[in-house]
Amino acid sequence: MSPVRDPSGTLLGFSKLTRDLSERRTAQERLRREADFVRALERVAVAANQLSDLSPTLQIALDEVCRVSGWPGAMCTWWTPRTPRS
Repeated sequence: MSPVRDPSGTLLGFSKLTRDLSERRTAQERLRREADFVRALERVAVAANQLSDLSPTLQIALDEVCRVSGWPGAMCTWWTPRTPRS
């Protein structure tokens, strides 16, 4: 706060400068979400390169999608022609 005075120095009141930070906060949140998405993609890429079985790789991908999107969870089931469906 800053005092506001007339030319003779008499105190007339106070002034305060405020800034709307909503755009900045929105941009920061968007950047955080994008960085989180990139980390999820990195984890999926590492899993795809390190795991020899497709089912755990898909489960890791689903887990990351759920984490980033806020979904409560998902399960991956991989059927082959020899796997009986229930």
